[in-house]
Amino acid sequence: MDRLSIFVKAFKSGDFKKFELFYDLVSPAIFFTIKKYIKDSMNIEDIMQEVMLKFINNIHNVDPKKNIKSYLTTIARNKSIDLLRSKKNLEYDDNHIYQLEIDYDYENKYIWLLDTLDKKKREIVYLRVIEELKFKDIAVIVEEPLNTVLWRYREAMKKLKKELRNNET
Repeated sequence: MDRLSIFVKAFKSGDFKKFELFYDLVSPAIFFTIKKYIKDSMNIEDIMQEVMLKFINNIHNVDPKKNIKSYLTTIARNKSIDLLRSKKNLEYDDNHIYQLEIDYDYENKYIWLLDTLDKKKREIVYLRVIEELKFKDIAVIVEEPLNTVLWRYREAMKKLKKELRNNET
């Protein structure tokens, strides 16, 4: 049983003493998931609150045996897309929605490689490499069969290696 599952069991019994610690553990994953879709910091904060409220309000339906971080990032992704869809005056396309923009405190010199991938492969690589999710959890998030996710990931890795080799020469 992982650490997050222990928190969920405590929350189910009404013990929220360690909620702040739980939040500190999961908030980066939630933040970066939302940040992929939403650029405005006020909206990001609002969605983060909505995600946590939905999580707490549905705590009795949360299975502690499942991947809690995956559950939370799925909520974050859906809420972000809902916000984009609700803004009728906002023009956006799939490239905007799936654009990968990661605000690390340090510079990652290889992040540009992700821009060479199509949106589906980019999202799968992001969830696997950056979010460190399991392939079965990624399949749930992207709503595709596990074998398709595995295939897309392998193809993406081949392309990234090729791009890296081409760039080094």
